[in-house]
Amino acid sequence: MINDGFINNFLSNHFLDHLDTFEFLGQIGIERKFPKNTIITKINEKIQGIYLLTEGVTRSVIIGEDGNEKTIFYNTAPCFFNEGPYFSSFPSEMEIHAQTDCTVRVITWLDINNACDDNIEIEKELIRYFAQKSYLLLNQITDLLLLTPRQKTLKAILTLAKDENISFPGKEGRVLNFSQNDLAKICGLHRVTVSSIISELKESHIVSRTAKGKIILVKNFEEEIKKIW
Repeated sequence: MINDGFINNFLSNHFLDHLDTFEFLGQIGIERKFPKNTIITKINEKIQGIYLLTEGVTRSVIIGEDGNEKTIFYNTAPCFFNEGPYFSSFPSEMEIHAQTDCTVRVITWLDINNACDDNIEIEKELIRYFAQKSYLLLNQITDLLLLTPRQKTLKAILTLAKDENISFPGKEGRVLNFSQNDLAKICGLHRVTVSSIISELKESHIVSRTAKGKIILVKNFEEEIKKIW
């Protein structure tokens, strides 16, 4: 899985640094709402605009030849997605799922052109935003190609633990609202491999225990991960 926590934090800060511009974009286009666990856009779908996620978390999924899903990216509001297939006019190669209840605005070229007629800064910030996103993704993909299965799992754990939408503090430590099977899909690994790694992490005092589809980390899990990275 791409280290989307780092990317989302960086791009969210970009939103905050240019809040007037992006608040304006949040008023154009068509607003659509998607309940949790519904599909926002499908593979091979002709995308009708760039999607501005104003509320919620989405999950970008690819489907393997065996029919199994692999999660490669999470988007946390506020952010854009689907800009690649829309601007290129190529069909989407991913499905976008609503991980939580989501609100998006679908913004077309016409919407953007009309907006830029009134404010050229919008065009500049959009280009800068998408250029930064592409650069960050390329760096993350390169990083993932060099990681071992254990490092991929540790990196996913760190990313998920920092996202307040999918993890929360518990009595023992940080609780990830994810099963080992979910973690395997995120990392692109076999469930048995992740299960073995989780067992190792219990011995290394990073994972406290697993229970009811959740992974419970010890309170100082970040320090312990640094010791075995």
